[in-house]
Amino acid sequence: MPPTDYERMTADSLAAAYWDAVMRQRNKVTAIPIEESPPRRQGTEFQLTMSRLVDQLLESSKSGSLDVWFMIGDAYQSGTGTKRNREQALRWFRKAAEAGHVRSMVRLGNALAHPDHEETWEESVRWFQKAAGCGYAGGMVSLGFAYRDGHGIAQDYEQAVHWFIKGVAAGDTLSMLHAGRVLARHLSSHAEALSWLLRAAEHGHKDSFFELATLYDQPGTPVHNPAEAVKWYKVVEKETKWSRPRAMMALAIHYRDGDGTPRDLKAAAEWLRQSLQLTREKSKEHRAAAKMLKRITDAPESC
Repeated sequence: MPPTDYERMTADSLAAAYWDAVMRQRNKVTAIPIEESPPRRQGTEFQLTMSRLVDQLLESSKSGSLDVWFMIGDAYQSGTGTKRNREQALRWFRKAAEAGHVRSMVRLGNALAHPDHEETWEESVRWFQKAAGCGYAGGMVSLGFAYRDGHGIAQDYEQAVHWFIKGVAAGDTLSMLHAGRVLARHLSSHAEALSWLLRAAEHGHKDSFFELATLYDQPGTPVHNPAEAVKWYKVVEKETKWSRPRAMMALAIHYRDGDGTPRDLKAAAEWLRQSLQLTREKSKEHRAAAKMLKRITDAPESC
């Protein structure tokens, strides 16, 4: 879009145009495999376009539009259309947050919660609490993470779950996964964790697939079910990329031991071979898979 077109836009329209361009670019980059990434020139063209937009956003900042202030903060924080500048990002997020912009409250809180700035963690929690008090799901979820990690507030897993569940009620379905993880890993509430993780899976949140598999795979818990574990490991192998090697390794163990599935050493060996193709030769996962495969192929009767 030519600069003159931006100049004719209202402040709120400029903010909408900026955010639309940012999200389209982010989705585009996410959808392209690394080996097929676009030429650097395309990124340069995007930055030139965004630079014109940011210039217009800055010129429109006196309009009083909270969305404009938020977008300027985003530009400085991400380096989109301008150089990254933490102080400027904080300034614009704070300006919008103090005026009641809930998204800015959360972005300001997240910036203040940066690992390198522990001295501002308590302030970050106050902004999360304010956003949550306004009924904004993002504030509730961020508050849940603050309680989970003990950043800026006393660590409290039950409060973390409380806020994640409130986030779900406010429309953030990914918080089903967050609640399930805390319940399973920190509170040993396996049945309740299972309920939330199943709901997360129904909503298509793929990280929940591996969580379900490992939850079903825990001996001594009321939800232990090897057959269900095998089912979900297969879902992980089919539907995800990042957890496939671990799922394959787990499937190899289940087939080797006849746990939740009939014992089948050939199938176990095949899962291990596939895992080896996906892991780095010097990685811990690769070495473990190679060792197990050698044991199965060299002395199957001892497995």
